[in-house]
Amino acid sequence: MRRCFALLAIFVLCACEQPPNKEIAAAERQVEQARKAGADQYAPARLQEADAAIREAHRKVDEKDFRGALSSAMDAADKARSAGKAAAAAKTLARGSAEMGQAEARILLDEAAQVRQEAVKAKVPDAAFEELDPRTRKVTEDLEAITAILKRGDLLEAQRAAAAVKTEAAALAGQYRAAVEAWEAAHPKGRGRAAAKPAAKATAKPPARKR
Repeated sequence: MRRCFALLAIFVLCACEQPPNKEIAAAERQVEQARKAGADQYAPARLQEADAAIREAHRKVDEKDFRGALSSAMDAADKARSAGKAAAAAKTLARGSAEMGQAEARILLDEAAQVRQEAVKAKVPDAAFEELDPRTRKVTEDLEAITAILKRGDLLEAQRAAAAVKTEAAALAGQYRAAVEAWEAAHPKGRGRAAAKPAAKATAKPPARKR
């Protein structure tokens, strides 16, 4: 038993006398995998910590501190794995946020369209919305563009775009109502309501003949 412990101690000491090149290379591969997973964009702080640990491992090798270099390499690998997991979680969150923003913007657009339809039924002319209709078309185009951004995988950009489109869409229904009120105020007698017909004159009955 004592001999086994002695051999193990000798092995550990010998290992510490050699630079941990394999471990450093493995840690560098972990960092590269995290980078490919998008950690530089979605978990930059954790990826920077992994990079720093790699640099520290190389520095300790130069100083012949092989045990410290091994510790830094293992630390770098752990941080790189953490960065990869954080990136995956952040990407899922960003996609969900973008898709939710899209859905909410569509609901707001439908609300604005409903206000406009009701105004048209009340005989408010299209000219009353000549400034608003182009804005609505622009919001609709921007909303569709988010789908393309999601397809190319730029999830943070899609998230930002969805938030901006939602803000624009949220204002439209109120702007259409204000346009209707402005038109009605400028045309108090032109709201398309049928004018009341004059009451028919009562026909006088001829006096009854006396018998």
